[in-house]
Amino acid sequence: MRADSLKLHSQGRLTPSGDPDEPQLSEQYKKYLGSLPVLTILSPQQAADDGLLGLAYGGAFLSGLCAQLSELAGKRLVPGTLQLALYDGEGVAYQIHEDYVPKADYDPENLPEHHRESYKRRVTAILYLQDDWSEELGGAFRAHAVRPKTDTPKPEDVIEVMPEGGSLILFRSDMPHEVLPTYGQRFALSMWCHAA
Repeated sequence: MRADSLKLHSQGRLTPSGDPDEPQLSEQYKKYLGSLPVLTILSPQQAADDGLLGLAYGGAFLSGLCAQLSELAGKRLVPGTLQLALYDGEGVAYQIHEDYVPKADYDPENLPEHHRESYKRRVTAILYLQDDWSEELGGAFRAHAVRPKTDTPKPEDVIEVMPEGGSLILFRSDMPHEVLPTYGQRFALSMWCHAA
């Protein structure tokens, strides 16, 4: 998966919006979703068709997770968007946000297509693709119990997870979270499990 990610990066196929036809992010996109450094949106089939078998496997794995969660929860969840994101060092971070956005809060026509169904997101799954990672590289995923009212959240209201390769995190898509400043090349493969 990491080799496929590096290949896409070297080919210039990762863009700020994830859509090569829409390189600029709208102000509304930034307001609700923040600015990712570079990313791409794939389907497992598209990855396989492009010869990216590692990412095709990753997509199939995360799709299977949605099916398992659906069975465990007793509520039908279906695989949503598959996103590959790269934080390429230099202190790049991602502001506090939620992956689920209530449908009434935005005009989906002004968002990239892969965010137009954000209101269906229920569970976020993130698989980290680093070979080696150390704490000094930063880039921790920080989950918030509640959206903080100040820049300094209470320690009891947060948990941080380092993006170690092979780590998988699952969380409710309406949970506030962020990526802390990153000083190494950090790849994350994400899928949102949508309400059916």
